[in-house]
Amino acid sequence: FEQIKIAVKLLPEFITRGDLGDYLLSRAVNDAQRRFHQDLQSRFEEKTGTTIVTISGTRDYTVPSDYKAMHSVFYRKGGETDKTILTRRDKEWFDAKYGDPASTGTPADWMIWSGNLRIGPTPDLSTQDLLLDYLAFKADLADASPNNTNDFTVQFDQALRWGAAQDLGMYAGLPMERVS
Repeated sequence: FEQIKIAVKLLPEFITRGDLGDYLLSRAVNDAQRRFHQDLQSRFEEKTGTTIVTISGTRDYTVPSDYKAMHSVFYRKGGETDKTILTRRDKEWFDAKYGDPASTGTPADWMIWSGNLRIGPTPDLSTQDLLLDYLAFKADLADASPNNTNDFTVQFDQALRWGAAQDLGMYAGLPMERVS
């Protein structure tokens, strides 16, 4: 990450600019990473997982902060090792089947609604696990941290340099076209 920022700052268009501080360079590299990540879609998405413990009478659960798209949701009773895959449903189907949130039972279906994972029926027991497999956004790059490198910085450092340079060029008023 640090090397990419230095390389951008040393480009002929920027070498004499004193207003390109570390914050602006960091932001430009991270913006370029997000733009390429969006353009390349799932090629470099990270599949990850987490566990959410259910709460009796609660059917909506916040998705992880790095959540991009759900791959699968499993249900496991507390203390057991066997898990059951839940079925993804659309809102119309889900509302027709589980319209009354007071109706409880063993979770069988799921959907994403308003940024939350909604399961149906509403769990009738606490301490049951929802195991989520999902695609995650890459964390922003940062100096001197575990997030100072990733597969983008290793495989596409030139693309990040030029993507950041394009963003900075537009900021600096240079005639540069954004290329994705």
